[in-house]
Amino acid sequence: MAGSVRAITTGLIAIVTIAAFAATADAWSGHRGRSYRGGRGYNRYGARNAALQRASASLNSARARLYLAQTNAARELKRARQQAENSPAVVTAKSEYSEANRESLTARAAAVARLKETNPEFRDLLAKCRSLRQQIEALAKSNDTSGKMQSLQTELRGLARKTILMEDQAVNADQTLKESDTRKASMHAKTQSAKADALNSVVSDPQVKAAQAQLVQAQAQARQANVRYSMALASASNSGYGGRSYYRARAGY
Repeated sequence: MAGSVRAITTGLIAIVTIAAFAATADAWSGHRGRSYRGGRGYNRYGARNAALQRASASLNSARARLYLAQTNAARELKRARQQAENSPAVVTAKSEYSEANRESLTARAAAVARLKETNPEFRDLLAKCRSLRQQIEALAKSNDTSGKMQSLQTELRGLARKTILMEDQAVNADQTLKESDTRKASMHAKTQSAKADALNSVVSDPQVKAAQAQLVQAQAQARQANVRYSMALASASNSGYGGRSYYRARAGY
């Protein structure tokens, strides 16, 4: 009887041990499965984060290349323009215009000088203008409040208009000045034409063309990098951690 009891007791202990071992094994198996799924989600999150970092680095590099290309293109364009403006044709045209302008000013001064010598009325007007200016200056220094200074200023403006009209009539009738002004206008047109031709040649400058091509390429690369970064950012933002959390509480765990 005692042997039967011991046998039954031993069997029950064995059954309990086996059941406990099985429960432990099932629990470990479930935990490992969930850990595997969580690790898989973490790996996907890490992959998306790495893709975002690569896209960000690529965008920064593209922006740096674009900045360098813009700087280089601007530098080459400035160099070519300066070179064009200092070309022999432009320098010669500018020199000829400066000479023609000096000749015109000299001819104008000579015409006015002849007017002073030959026209007593003009000399009288100039003398009256000088006298009025002196009186106005004296009244201004004395802080005159009588209103006389305003009257003198009005008279001076009227006489000054007369002298200017007489000067214009004299210089417009001067043949030497006409010829000088005609040459001046011609040299001005020549200078403008030379400048335009020189600046038009800038676009065909080899270094300018190369810099512009690099700039276009850098702009395209920057746009592409920006698109890739936006897509990577959207993917990382929308997916969260592997799309969903694998560590949320579940029933029975």
